[in-house]
Order: sequence, then structure tokens, then C-alpha cells
Amino acid sequence: MDIKLTERDNEELGTQQSHASMMAWLARKKMSPNDLVMESFRRRRKRFALKHKPITDIPLHVIIPVARPHNLQSLAYSVVSAKGPHNFSVRWHCIFKNHENRYNIINIYNDVLDSIKDGWVHFMCDDNQFHSELFYEFSKAIDSHPDMGAFVVSIFGRHGKVMKACPEMMVPFGVDASQTFIRRDIIGDTRYNIHKSFSADSKFACDVYKNHKDKFVFSDKVLAYYERTIRDDDGELYKEEDKILGT
Repeated sequence: MDIKLTERDNEELGTQQSHASMMAWLARKKMSPNDLVMESFRRRRKRFALKHKPITDIPLHVIIPVARPHNLQSLAYSVVSAKGPHNFSVRWHCIFKNHENRYNIINIYNDVLDSIKDGWVHFMCDDNQFHSELFYEFSKAIDSHPDMGAFVVSIFGRHGKVMKACPEMMVPFGVDASQTFIRRDIIGDTRYNIHKSFSADSKFACDVYKNHKDKFVFSDKVLAYYERTIRDDDGELYKEEDKILGT
């Protein structure tokens, strides 16, 4: 008998605490103990095969300065709950600083960039968040544009403002780093300007664009949130755009 257990079946199976409850569960599923053994063997064999397959993941390096570590959980959830399938393996480069100069991280951005040798690079703040369809749409863009070197998305900001992704916005203060996903080889030797920290992330994106305009692909879809996880005066999570979008 060819039995394939679902994730829900496995969750139910893990709650059976006695031999009697296990046998009753198998009876409801019209399975024998031997069927269960064979299904377990099949799953182990599948995992073994996957572990030995060539790695086809696309590295996506996310560089993030962390001043609000309580936001990291919701950020991580926006990755693991994202719509699939996609081939990205998200690799975090978290920068933790806890002193009076904790906001000066531009030079560290450059150090981290120096250490990254492959894949795609994205800069984000710890109060931003990915849209559930970001990685799916990103994957489709790569498939449609094999030579693409940068993917720029529209983002939803505070107070209902949408920052559109388009060539006309590739000017200082017109584009935010949270909109851009840039291939590491396209970045090359371009680095953040440590002497103009206020506009450094916008200028960085513009500098790369200036050198590789033909490699940029723009999406008018809102695929990320700017300042998504902010707190009210009582420390409670407040999502302003939920009221605006009706979510």
C-alpha cells in the first residue's frame, strides 16, 4: 500500500501518547504498523537524496543593522512564510551595536560588502519587512531577465505613501536601499560614502545604477514594507498600513 503522510498527519502522529491511541490513529487512516514503517523509510530515503543533490540555491545576503532585536522574529517570519517556490537561501549579516555611536554603521556596511563574494545583496533596517510575494516575484524576474543585475521594487511606507520603483526615481532621496536587490558582481568596487551618511544608502543605489542602467529591472508591485514594525508609546506593535490597506 502506497502511503504518503501529510504535514498535518505527522503533527497528529506526534501527539499519540500510547500504543492504544497509536493503533486507533492507524485504523482511522486505514494503515497498518508496517505501512507506517515503510512510510518512515521512504521519507528518510527522500531526505538522504536531497542532502546529496547539487546545491542550486541563490544566495541572498541581507545586511541589517539591529537596534531593535525584538523585531527580528517578525522579520524572520516574513521570510519563512513567504510564497513559493523560490530558490533563495537568505543569509543574514546582522550588525549589533550598543553604545552611543550605534547609528554610525556605514563603514561596517562596506566591510560586510567586502566579505561577500557571490549572490545578491540587500540592505534593510530592522523595522522593515518583506512582502509575502517578494521572493516569488524576484524569482520570476530572474527567469524572465537572465542578465538582470538589480531588481528594484515598490515599497509601502508610513502614512500610506508608496515609493514607486522606476528609472525616474533613481536619484538621491528618490530611492531607498530597502527597494533594491543588487547582484554582488554588479556592485563591484562601489561602496557607501562614509562622509555623507544621511543619504548614503540612496546614493549607493544611484551609483550602481549610473554604471549599469541596462542591468536594472523595476517592479511596480509593492513587495516590501518600510518601517513596518514600529511601536506605539506603550511598546505595542503598531502597523499603520493595516488600517490604510484594510488588512
